[in-house]
Amino acid sequence: MTVIEGTQICIPPTGGPRSTAIIRAMEQLLDTRFTGRVGRRAFLTKWAKLRKALFLTPEYQAFRTLVLMRCDYVCESCGDAEAVHVHHIERVAMQPGLALVPANVKGVCIKCHTTIHSPHPRSTNTTTPTPSTTRSTHPTASPELLSTPPTR
Repeated sequence: MTVIEGTQICIPPTGGPRSTAIIRAMEQLLDTRFTGRVGRRAFLTKWAKLRKALFLTPEYQAFRTLVLMRCDYVCESCGDAEAVHVHHIERVAMQPGLALVPANVKGVCIKCHTTIHSPHPRSTNTTTPTPSTTRSTHPTASPELLSTPPTR
């Protein structure tokens, strides 16, 4: 049981049976995609269903509330707006096992979440990204690339 300022939210330490089964299915699906045993279209269709199912579980809903309460509903990126989204630092698409890990998420406002996931975030920086400054999400990427902030 997790307690935040006197409010009790029941979240099993490893997720509940539904979320655990969905995360396991996501990991298996990723494995089949990386080994070429499933095509892109079939993968995306199955992935979308699993992702939606995970986000609708009671465990994920309680986890989301916990994260937003932790940041007091203030965006952890800009600090100015109301946090309404939960952003996974390590993408669920690459690390499904981190979907319910509090250290892997932060509460963000809609504007910041859109900027984080935008393919070309607006900034005053006029330099063109080079391969050495672009983050790779491939599991075998070098540590230098992984330490670069995400561009999405």
